[in-house]
Amino acid sequence: KEARRSRFTERREAYIGLLDAYHRVARENSPESRLNFGYWELRCRLVASEDVMKAINAYAEAVPSGGELPPENRTVTEATI
Repeated sequence: KEARRSRFTERREAYIGLLDAYHRVARENSPESRLNFGYWELRCRLVASEDVMKAINAYAEAVPSGGELPPENRTVTEATI
């Protein structure tokens, strides 16, 4: 039971960190924010389910090498700022 709780906690931390990093890249798009996203992406790869990995990979393919999301992949708020 403890091992299951530990896996859940690790996944939760990794997913929250990844979402935070994604938001930061969308806001700042700095080298530091992209490195931070890479860290959390790697951490998620260690603990994520196959479905979560598909979603992470889809995001990675949608973002050009410069890190900025194309307008069609932004949220309404990001696209209108």
